[in-house]
Formats: sequence, C-alpha cells, structure tokens
Amino acid sequence: MIRDYQRSACYAWEDRHIHPNDTGTVPFEQAQAIVDYVWRTAGLAYPPKIRPLARTARTFQATATRLWISIPKAGIKSTVLLHEIAHSMTSDAMGEQSHHHGPRFVGVFMRLLYDHIPTFSLDALAAAAKNEAVDFNFDGPIQSACPFFERWAPSFVLVNELGRPVRSPMTAHERANLVRFRQKSLR
Repeated sequence: MIRDYQRSACYAWEDRHIHPNDTGTVPFEQAQAIVDYVWRTAGLAYPPKIRPLARTARTFQATATRLWISIPKAGIKSTVLLHEIAHSMTSDAMGEQSHHHGPRFVGVFMRLLYDHIPTFSLDALAAAAKNEAVDFNFDGPIQSACPFFERWAPSFVLVNELGRPVRSPMTAHERANLVRFRQKSLR
C-alpha cells in the first residue's frame, strides 16, 4: 500500500487557500452534469457516477474512486467536487493504483480549479502550495490507467436510481478476459 504522505498538508492548503473562496453549493441533482462536463473537457470517456454519501459516513465530505463519487444529498462545494474528480482522474479502475494526495493528484486538482473556476490563478495556487510545503507536478496528460477497462466501462458502472450498483451485464467470457488482462498487466 502506498503511504499518503502529504494528506494533512494538502487538506491544510485547501482549507486556507481554496475552500474559503467557495461560498456556493452544487445541488446533488446537478453534480453528475458537472462531473460529465469536466470529464469531457479533459478528453476522457466514461465519467464516474455520482451517488449519495452514506449517512453513516461522518468523517468525509465526499469520497471517490475511478468509478464513482459519493457526495451528500444536501449538495457539495464546487471545490470539493473538483477535489473528488481529481481523485477519480488519478486512480485506476481496478483500485490498485491511486495518487492519493501526492504531487500528481495536487497538479491535476490545481489544473481543474484553474480551468473551471475563473477566480483561481495557477500561479497563485502553485505559490500557495509551495508556501504550505505541498508537492505538486503537472507531468503527463490525464488519462485512464486501464484502457481495457475503459472499453467495457459501461457494463461496470450501471447504477439504479439510488446510486447503488446493479448486476453487470458482462458475460462470463468478458469477465474472464478482464481477469486475464489484469493478470498480464500485473506481471
């Protein structure tokens, strides 16, 4: 397991320099449209699906994987939603690789803030991150970490109206191919 070495520093940087400037709330019902737009403008296919955050999740404002983003039914700040989208963009579909709050994640998050919220300057975000000792980089394009999964993603991300996963329509043959691909990629 990879250690999330700068999680505290990243959250402190966000609390001091990013979230105070965000006074609005994105309603739950509009969040999927925003995720779809951000994903599409990054040139990616198969955006993660929005689902309600469990009522028992008291320590998180939101949480994300490559496949889904859980947010409160009451809505979410746009900067927090972009934070979770950055997690989805820097995680693979199998959940085996994630940049957590590392330099690549912070770089993607800064880029999303700059691209989608006009009040943020990339220079100011970078200067604040340096002052807070938060590592970041902008290396490489944002892309899916698993091209085979992207091909079959629609069958994996089906959810019902409550945001809960439903049985995948993948055939046994397709599942076997996915397992074989996953085993080859781990070698």
